[in-house]
Amino acid sequence: MMKGLIAYSSLTGNTKTLAEKLAVGLAELGDWTLVDIKKGASAQGYDCVLAGGWIDRAWPDKVAKQWIQALPKEIPCGIFVTMGAEPSSEHGDRVRANLDSLLECFKVSLDKAVLPGLVDPVLLERVRKMPAQALGENGESIREQMVAAGERSRVATEEEYEEAVAAFRKTIQDKIS
Repeated sequence: MMKGLIAYSSLTGNTKTLAEKLAVGLAELGDWTLVDIKKGASAQGYDCVLAGGWIDRAWPDKVAKQWIQALPKEIPCGIFVTMGAEPSSEHGDRVRANLDSLLECFKVSLDKAVLPGLVDPVLLERVRKMPAQALGENGESIREQMVAAGERSRVATEEEYEEAVAAFRKTIQDKIS
């Protein structure tokens, strides 16, 4: 029986929820271990890894990104993330391109899933108070866009969760099973 690891970093619970849904939805493919990266996660002894995080500046958060980059490149790897902006946005396109660049280092890519997630209200308030000059040349406009995206953020739908599970299931069956 295949042994898989689902390791995640979650700030507000969005990514943890996605990780849990993946563990339940992929159970028929093998024995899955669900681990918070911050509590210590090792890919040793697993046949594949799904690594998750929340998006910060179009990349997985620092904890998740460093963990993904440290994985053995021989292990099949997929990445799942949640983000405050809509995944179908221009920002979502940048996120997918960045995830592709992380995945291309692995001998076998299990692809990626990018889902929406509710922005942390504390973070949103911090952005509102951020000095415009801290955001660069068009700081005022950038801050307004960030606040608007945060206010529009939402939790993923059951259908979006199911699509992510189905996509990983198919990729794992095609590339590992």
